[in-house]
Amino acid sequence: MRYADDIVLGFEHRAEAEQFQGELSARLAKFDLTLHADKTRLLEFGRFAVRNCGRRGQGKPATFDFLGFTHICGQGAQARVIVRRRTMQKRLRAKLQEIKAELRRRLHDPVPQQGRWLRSVLLGHYRYDGVPLNRQALAAFRAQVMRLWTHALRRRSQKRRLTRTRRSRLERTWLPVPHIYHPFPWQRLHVTTEDRSPGRETRTLGAARGVSGNRHPYRDPHPHSERLIRYRRWWDVESTYIPEDGARLFQNLQQPWWVAGGWAIDMFLGKHTRPHVHLDIATLRRDQLAIQQYLCSRGWDLHMVMEPGVMRPWPEGELLDPSRHAVWCRPSLDFHDGEMP
Repeated sequence: MRYADDIVLGFEHRAEAEQFQGELSARLAKFDLTLHADKTRLLEFGRFAVRNCGRRGQGKPATFDFLGFTHICGQGAQARVIVRRRTMQKRLRAKLQEIKAELRRRLHDPVPQQGRWLRSVLLGHYRYDGVPLNRQALAAFRAQVMRLWTHALRRRSQKRRLTRTRRSRLERTWLPVPHIYHPFPWQRLHVTTEDRSPGRETRTLGAARGVSGNRHPYRDPHPHSERLIRYRRWWDVESTYIPEDGARLFQNLQQPWWVAGGWAIDMFLGKHTRPHVHLDIATLRRDQLAIQQYLCSRGWDLHMVMEPGVMRPWPEGELLDPSRHAVWCRPSLDFHDGEMP
């Protein structure tokens, strides 16, 4: 019988951890309970673990599994320690076995029906496992799902082959690309205010003004960046994004698009009328899925505006309701290859 769920406890010193483990074992013994010997571990983890393990010649610090993720003590920018979460391999293999069995049961269902089911499976996987720095594992899961689907489709008939062209078309149509739904912990409760509100100076860790190489909209761009220097030289004001950014982002897009909103008025008048915090882009509704795929493949997060102040993620492949016409976009929190800073 299972009496308690899993738990992870952190201590600054090893002696404190050992003391707590002994006291906890003694406390549980009063109720005739014990800690599971194979699942109870005491390991070094944190900002000094990499350095200490290297000095002792032990290689990389140990990892641990918790809530479906393998937690890895890694290093981010400027050698800062960061906890990397990867989908557990054991959980991933079990899920793929379930998909394989279900595909065999659905072997003779219509292909669109199979595709819709696989899309729901992938989207559900992305919703939970779509944490920062886990995009590689999401992409590997999608590739394995496509491999299983290909094998199932080839078993449907011995007369008709599944060509590479048809396989690629099915993959593009039914299997959404990986998407990061969860922000970093230090950005989850961050509040963004516009212009020069006093609340703008209340920031979370790492959100200080002037952080170089900044790609996240929660932080201010560097005040001396080349883009803002050119912008101030022409408009003599501050902004987050300018039309030049939109042109660079959509330079490879085949569908038509336009600058809209306040920037369009300023460009028509040839003068700056007010500060602009965002860049409004207008497109044709018929091109919504193509533009959605274009932005997602470049690491952008898309959210539908349900009503003023209320948004929800826009799942890939889902058509917007005719009553919805606004989509809010921002660079993904863990994507580092986007065209727009």
